[in-house]
Amino acid sequence: MRPVCRKVEFVSGEKCGLDLPDKKCSCGSTYHKDGFGIDAYNMYPFCKWTEIYVSYNGTDLVKNCLHEYFKGYGELREIKINRDGIETISSDKIRVTKFGLLSKEMTKKFPEEIIILRPEEYSQLLDEVSVLTVIENMEEQLCSQDLLNMEFTAKQIKEYFEYAVENGKFNGYDGDMNIGKVISNIKTPSFNDLLIISGFSHSTGAWRGNADLLYDKGISLGKLISCREDVYTYLYDKLSGKCCDNPSGLVVEIKEAVCKGKYSNNRMPLEIESLLLECEVPEWYVESMKKILYLFPKTHLIVLLKRDICKFIVMNNSL
Repeated sequence: MRPVCRKVEFVSGEKCGLDLPDKKCSCGSTYHKDGFGIDAYNMYPFCKWTEIYVSYNGTDLVKNCLHEYFKGYGELREIKINRDGIETISSDKIRVTKFGLLSKEMTKKFPEEIIILRPEEYSQLLDEVSVLTVIENMEEQLCSQDLLNMEFTAKQIKEYFEYAVENGKFNGYDGDMNIGKVISNIKTPSFNDLLIISGFSHSTGAWRGNADLLYDKGISLGKLISCREDVYTYLYDKLSGKCCDNPSGLVVEIKEAVCKGKYSNNRMPLEIESLLLECEVPEWYVESMKKILYLFPKTHLIVLLKRDICKFIVMNNSL
C-alpha cells in the first residue's frame, strides 16, 4: 500500500493488496492497494536456465530493474550468441534477450557492454555466470501503467466473477475445470480468489485430478498450488532454517522443476521428496507437485485478469 507521499506499508499474511480495506495515510491521502506479495527472486531470478516472459517493450523495463536490483552485487551485461557469423536472437513476433550477472573479476575478462559469444563459449560461460533469458512477445501489449495501477471495488470484482462464470471465462486449457463446488462456496469473491482460479485455468495438471480432489477433501483454495510464484514462497518458508539458513537456490530449482512438469510421472528425486517431508511440507502438497505438468506465472495472470476486468467494466458502462 502506498499513498501520494510514497510511504509504503506491507501487510503480512495478505497475498493481494486489492483485497485490503481502504485506509488513509498520515499525510491525508488514501493508500493505493497495489501489492501482491511476490518474492523479488521471482521477479528477477538468476540461474543458468531461467526464462521470464514479458509483453511488448517489456525487455527494457526488465533491464532497468535488473540494473537497480543487482547494484553492488555485480555488473549486468547483455549476451548475444553468434553462430557462423550470424547473430541469432529474434523474429518478427518474439524478441529474445539474454542478460548475465558478472562479478568484478569477470568484467575484466568481458569489459564490453554487449558480449558476443560462439555457442561453445556461451556454454563455458554458464559455468561461471548466471544468465536470465527474457522472451518478449512483440504482438502482446499488456504493459500499460494505467492498467497495472488499476484498482477495483468489491462490487466490480463480484460482478465480473458472475460474468466470468456465466461466460465460461474459467474454462481451462486442461479440459473442463468443473469448478461448480468452488463457485458455490465463494459468497464474496476476492481478487485473489479470481487469481487462483485463473491460475488453474491457465496451467496443466494443476486442477483436474489434482487440486480438485484435495479441495473435495477440505484443503482450502488458498493453500492449493495454482501458480509458480506461490510454490517458491511456500517452500522457502518451509525449508528456511531447517535444511539451511538460506535455501533460496534450492527452492528456485525445485520450483522450476514443478513449473515445467519435471516431477510428473513420479520423477521427483527421492532425496528431494525426503527433504521436503523432513521439512514438514505436507505429503498432499508433495504429491500435488508431482502431478503438475505446467504452471502459469502469477505476474502475468495479474495483468491478464486486470485487463479482462477493465474490459468488462468499460463494456458495462457502454450498455
